Parts: sequence; structure tokens; C-alpha cells
Amino acid sequence: MGADQVAAIRPALQKLMDGFQRDETGASDLCATFSVPSCPDAWVQVAAGLVNFSYPRSEEPLDFLRSADVPELPGLTLQTFSPLAYVTLSHDPCPAGQLARFIDRVLSLVHELPPDDYPIDVEFESLA
Repeated sequence: MGADQVAAIRPALQKLMDGFQRDETGASDLCATFSVPSCPDAWVQVAAGLVNFSYPRSEEPLDFLRSADVPELPGLTLQTFSPLAYVTLSHDPCPAGQLARFIDRVLSLVHELPPDDYPIDVEFESLA
């Protein structure tokens, strides 16, 4: 697990979660996208209770994540899966640090990135 990557991901997640918790105007439509500039196909989007990520694999995603020892999020459920394209998962509320570690592991394992050495870009956008 990349401590630098988790440190880059966590504050953006906390900002997103704080907006949800305070019920700020537009917060429910806000999405954070985490991407790896050196690997354009490596991205994860996070919205309220959802994680959507690129998935260049054909195997069932929850089985893959479990076999790769990615720590599960509470209530983790497969919503949509398009082999060799993307996965959307839903989850119950959890701390920003736990979600940041999940995102880091998904990026590094799904895209075979060096676990301690990849840059992260963060972008916020409205889905409305």
C-alpha cells in the first residue's frame, strides 16, 4: 500500500464526505475522480456510496478483489460490471482513510502499478 497515494487520496475523500454529511447544496451530485497520469486507463470515481473504476479484466471483480486481499468496504456490493471496461460498486458509509486505502489497492492491483510509486491526480465534478 502506498502511503503517499493514500495521503493524496484521503483529503479529497474527506472533502467529499464532509459535503455529504453537512448536506451542502449539490453535494449529492459531486464526484471525485482519482487518476494516474502515467496510466490513462487507471482511474477511480467516487460519489455518495459508490465507487466506479476502470477494469481491464474479464474475471468477476469482487472475486478478483478478494483474491488480491483488497480490504473490503462495509456492505460492498457489485452494481454493474462490463468486462474489460469498468466496475461500479456500492458500499455503506465508512471512514475516508478506509476508502482511500481501498482506492489505492484497486488502482495498484487492477492496473499493476508499483504499489508505492505512482502519482495521483484528483478532480471534482458535478454529475448533475
